[in-house]
Formats: sequence, C-alpha cells, structure tokens
Amino acid sequence: MTDLFVSGLLPFSVAILLMFSIALLEGVGLLLGASISSMIDAIMPDFDVDVDVEVSQNGLTKLLGWMNVGRAPLLVIIVAFLTVFGLVGFVLQVFVYGLIGMYLNVFIAVAIALVVSLPFTKSFTNVLQKILPQDETSAISSSDFIGKVVTITLGEATLGSPAEAKFTDIHGQTHYLMVEPEEDGLVFEQGESIILSKENNSGFYAIKNENKILN
Repeated sequence: MTDLFVSGLLPFSVAILLMFSIALLEGVGLLLGASISSMIDAIMPDFDVDVDVEVSQNGLTKLLGWMNVGRAPLLVIIVAFLTVFGLVGFVLQVFVYGLIGMYLNVFIAVAIALVVSLPFTKSFTNVLQKILPQDETSAISSSDFIGKVVTITLGEATLGSPAEAKFTDIHGQTHYLMVEPEEDGLVFEQGESIILSKENNSGFYAIKNENKILN
C-alpha cells in the first residue's frame, strides 16, 4: 500500500487532509448554526480586479482578485484549490512512480500541481459566482465603478504600469483595484485621488481629479 506521507506525496496528502478538515468544520458549524464560510467572508475586503498573475509589489492583490476572492465564498475557493492541488499531485506522482519506479522531485511536482490547480480553481469560481445568489442590497459590479473617485494606496501608476487603488462604496464595502492613467506621460502618485474612466485588461483607466470637491 502506498505510504501517503512519503516526501514525494506529503504536500498533496496535507492538502487533502486540510480540505476534509475544513469541510468537516463547516459541516459542524452549520449544525450549530454558525457558518465558518460566512464568518470568513464577513471580515474579508472586496477584491474587484481580474488580472493576469505577475510578480510585482502588487502581486498579492492581483492574485486574490484573479482568484475571484470577494466574488465567490473564500472557503469554497480554498476547498476547490486544495482538492484539485491534492488530486493532481497524487495522480502525477503515482503515474511517474509507476513509469520510472520513483517519485518526481517534490518541488517540481508541487510546481506542476500549482500550474494546473490555479487556473482550474479560477474557472470553477467564475462559474460559481454566476450561479450563486447575490445580495441585491449591497452588490456592485465593476461597470458601476466608472466615475468613482479612488485613492492610490500602493505604488505609482503610469500608462502600462498600474498601481493599487481603493474606494468605499455607499454600502460601506471597500474595493481594491488596479488603475493606470489613460494618457502616456501622466503619473498618479500614492495618496492621489483620481477618477475611474473605463475598464481595461488589467483593471481600470483613470483620469486626474480636477475637481477637488470630489475627494
């Protein structure tokens, strides 16, 4: 029988065990009238940005937005990721072991499992957020962001190099997104208030806020 905790399988065994543990805790919580998923989502800010993952000073914000955190229940995203990551890793390692009589280097196996599981989890949550009922009293779509005044919170924005910005909507929800100026030569500094003008592939374009009353 395969030892599930040998070094080649350990990360994937841990992922599967975590998935079952979370599912069990959520089930017990529901029986007691307290949903872990709801509690986690309640303390998480909204990440309304849909971008390609890249390594930068804003990488965490981009990754969370890309994974639909804030648009689908966080606990569901975690469980989906752990499930796919664990299963892909197991299948890969068992296949390689049957082929050559040894497991892949664990770091290589983890990298391959991540490459498969991250896009799959995103696709799953894309479908999930479309079928889950939305809170009509507080829902706000990205198209509603146009014309909003936002503040640069991290980095410096130039055309082609977006920076992180945020604003708080009328429901008191804080939204984080990536913005860049519409025109070449413009620079938005950290702490500067600007106006969202339209969406693009990495977030939003913005223009200078000439009317300081809108701050």
